Amino acid sequence: RDLGWILFVTSRALSLSSKCLFMLLLLLMSRGWCISHSEDVEEAPQIKLAVGLFWLVSVVLETWGEYSSSSAARTVYVYDTWPGIVLVTADLGWLWFYMSALAASYKGEVKSDRKRFYATWGLGLGLWFLALPVSTFMGTVFDPWVRYKAVYVTVDGLHFAFVLGMIHALWPSNAHKLFTMEHSELVDVDDMDGL
Repeated sequence: RDLGWILFVTSRALSLSSKCLFMLLLLLMSRGWCISHSEDVEEAPQIKLAVGLFWLVSVVLETWGEYSSSSAARTVYVYDTWPGIVLVTADLGWLWFYMSALAASYKGEVKSDRKRFYATWGLGLGLWFLALPVSTFMGTVFDPWVRYKAVYVTVDGLHFAFVLGMIHALWPSNAHKLFTMEHSELVDVDDMDGL
């Protein structure tokens, strides 16, 4: 059992690392970083610190929630425990933070291509913050013995799909239309065709 818990905590920490790095990219993008302006986002250190603390708290709360629900023979849903409720609520808070920043960036942008990016890809990628709340709600309809797998497969599958969406949205061929970068900083798009 000890090795199982070590592997569980390690896998959750790595999964949450991926989630938090993606969230950091989304939050900085919503503030207009490299899209509406090339200078650093003034709040970047605070955003990085908040996301880092969120990662640490998430690892602790998910481990605690999983441990407390495992002793109840898997009939207690991890997101019905108070640590799980805190995590779902935090994702909704991050969604609010993201959407507020995205709306401000959209409103402050003057170029139509960038406004369109914020309105389509920015809004679409923002739905990523709903993956855990929606999956958690969806998990209430499953029997306890399949709920855990169904929720984590859904959350991880949605995360993968949104990462692919971001890769597509930010592909270098869009750089000349979207990003605020000097010409010397851009990668030759023809060099990217082989990827």
